[in-house]
Amino acid sequence: MSESQLYSMTGYGSSIGDISIGNVCIDLRTLNHRYLDININLPSTLQTLYMDFRKVISDSFTRGNIYCHVLLTPNPEVTYVIDKNIMKHYMDTLSNAMYALNIPGEIDISLIMNLPGVLSQSKILESQLWGEIEPLLKSAIAETVRSRRDEGKALGDILLSMTNSLENNLKTIEMEFKKSKSTIMATIKTRLNEFLKAELNKERLEEEAAIQAQRADIQEEIDRLGEHISFFCRTLEAGGVCGRKMDFILQEMSREINTILSKTPLSEIKRSAIEIKCTVEQMREQVQNIE
Repeated sequence: MSESQLYSMTGYGSSIGDISIGNVCIDLRTLNHRYLDININLPSTLQTLYMDFRKVISDSFTRGNIYCHVLLTPNPEVTYVIDKNIMKHYMDTLSNAMYALNIPGEIDISLIMNLPGVLSQSKILESQLWGEIEPLLKSAIAETVRSRRDEGKALGDILLSMTNSLENNLKTIEMEFKKSKSTIMATIKTRLNEFLKAELNKERLEEEAAIQAQRADIQEEIDRLGEHISFFCRTLEAGGVCGRKMDFILQEMSREINTILSKTPLSEIKRSAIEIKCTVEQMREQVQNIE
């Protein structure tokens, strides 16, 4: 996996080929998930290879729901052996369950034959089977990784456009804040006079106004938000497995913008802050699908 490339957790790949015991079709489908969750569906004749499948898949992906379905069309010339003891055990268990639950009907033999351990090849070694199937599995994985990479690139382009929007709105906020410092101070003085309904000592009024102005000062939040946006851009450029890191950065952005909204009295700043808040929420939705 390239460190400079983003990968989506959504992808699909398949591979088809002939092996000693028949024709094999491997389908891989991946969806977003907080961790790595692997689900493998193998025909009974390949159940002994489950751990081999799981190791190769787990070595190829770090996050996501991974669904692997393997379909085997048997070669009629291959000799199979039925384990009668295992088959009898399954039939007795199923028969007792049907009787206890008062379920009518007969046992489906084809169902029993597909259960683990009933049917096996008499001549093909497990190591030989895996040697034939492993290249097919790796081919399906490679196709899946390509599809995840392609979607990851599309997601990266979307996120880059959104970060440009964040930067533009943040510039507007900073510009409006710098322009409005004197206005904010005058507004605070007026409100203090109106609230107290009395003449204040000029020095006391200046002191109270300065305190209130400090509470409305959002420069620190602007600076921190700018740092978070820059960090997000660097993370986006670096690529690799970074979906969770991106989500954490966006959470920090959300905290800063909420503070700005709670502190500023200016509608011009509030409008741009709301735009940033909406964009950050949209970005959080997008990064949920990044590995």
